[in-house]
Amino acid sequence: AGQFSDLPEDHTFYENVAALYEYGLSVGQADGTYGLTVPMTVGQSVIFAGRIRSLYRTGDPEAGPAAFTAAAIGLKDAQRVYAPVLDKALDEQLADVATRAQMAHVLANLLPETVLPPANDSLITQAYASRRRITDVTEYTPYYDDILKLYRCGISVGSD
Repeated sequence: AGQFSDLPEDHTFYENVAALYEYGLSVGQADGTYGLTVPMTVGQSVIFAGRIRSLYRTGDPEAGPAAFTAAAIGLKDAQRVYAPVLDKALDEQLADVATRAQMAHVLANLLPETVLPPANDSLITQAYASRRRITDVTEYTPYYDDILKLYRCGISVGSD
């Protein structure tokens, strides 16, 4: 309560943001706001996904990076030579604003399927069979399968 100046307790997303904060998955902006209208970058979505994965695997949202760093120390010399080049290429893309489709791609295969069973599977199947599908998601949409997977699991609900 009162953690973020732009998030009153009666806000639609209050419970969601509170849960993200309490689990250590999101910490808000440096200015004391959550940043409800600030777009996420690709890099922030990757950090978010890393925290979710770390929380799932270790019980701590920040334990994962240390484990990944420890694993990287064991890389062969050839892999270490290419790492800075890869880092530079990634840095340029990570600063881009993430689309909802890209976010779906990052999140879709983050956790084992047993953790997020398909709660809406029949609904999605019926909707697409009757051509009453999500109007902006077709088989030509980038990350189509990932988007539908999140809908099937009840993670994404879209809007009317």
